[in-house]
Amino acid sequence: MHALEERMGVFGSIMQTARQIALHDPSCAAGQAAWEYLQFCVRHGYVGFPTESPERFSAGGYLQPKREGGPTTPKEAKQSLGIIVCFSDEVMPCSPARKVTTDGTHIMQSAYVAPQDRILVIGYVDWDTPVELALKLLHEARHARQEFGDQFANLSLLDPADLHESRTWKYELDLLDAYGGEAWRTAVQQEKDLVADRYQMRGRSPGENYFAMSGQAYPMLDQVFGVSPAPNKAGERGLLVAMRANFLLAEDAQLADLDAAYANIVGAYYDWSKRQ
Repeated sequence: MHALEERMGVFGSIMQTARQIALHDPSCAAGQAAWEYLQFCVRHGYVGFPTESPERFSAGGYLQPKREGGPTTPKEAKQSLGIIVCFSDEVMPCSPARKVTTDGTHIMQSAYVAPQDRILVIGYVDWDTPVELALKLLHEARHARQEFGDQFANLSLLDPADLHESRTWKYELDLLDAYGGEAWRTAVQQEKDLVADRYQMRGRSPGENYFAMSGQAYPMLDQVFGVSPAPNKAGERGLLVAMRANFLLAEDAQLADLDAAYANIVGAYYDWSKRQ
């Protein structure tokens, strides 16, 4: 297990960077929402720690300033959200989703909310930059707000169940539009042109149940995310760029129901990813 000082240093860096992204552009609606979701997690959250068992985790102190201690009873745990960071050599708690690709590679979900256990987990923290980790936290914070808003604070759901995932993607992409600057915009425009060609070749229309990704690497994204500490990170960044390009094509088509178009695109991506 990693030392407490190392773990809390990474945790603090993620939280600080997430705040910077959320507050980067005060006029950005997604940033305003991100700040609310982050504060929801702080108000109701505590630091959690992985153990050697995938079925267990331990609780540390609450995140809210001046709130002493941490959950010690089942009732307190049910009213709280555990936020747990895990290194690549640690067991991620509560059995995250796994899949095996066609070449036999085992892939474990790197960030997730486990509703039954009331935890938010960010894994493989030594493989990502602070910006990548912060975006994962902000993405999962929206899921946490959806799952636990009513339980913790009598708050209504953010979205209908069938639109929550695609709206969360849209929110993360809007954050990147505000934060990513010229490097992000350049990569998205290049990907959009490549993806548009794939739509045309396959006779598909933007907003259909279809997702296209060029597979091209965009080295300029190091300016947005930082230089990755791990190899083969271009694919994850390329996915974000591709999703934005697919969304942008739907927006440019001026479709009457963009919510449905986003849901179609995200659904097609997940269907595709399960076959890989």
